[in-house]
Amino acid sequence: MLSFVAAFIARGIYKGTLSDPNGMQPLQIIVLGSTLRIDLNFVAETCGVLALAVIIALYRHLTTGR
Repeated sequence: MLSFVAAFIARGIYKGTLSDPNGMQPLQIIVLGSTLRIDLNFVAETCGVLALAVIIALYRHLTTGR
């Protein structure tokens, strides 16, 4: 997860993209006449980080009793 975040932050340096042209294409949503492109790899990583945060919170709650 950390390597994905590092690549996401540094992609302007190496002119990279988050999605593979032959892979899963970004989701395109039209909002107020402009097209918003949401990369699904970023969505998956965000869900993974949130799931990890929930797991850690549950573990701490169950092991400390608070």
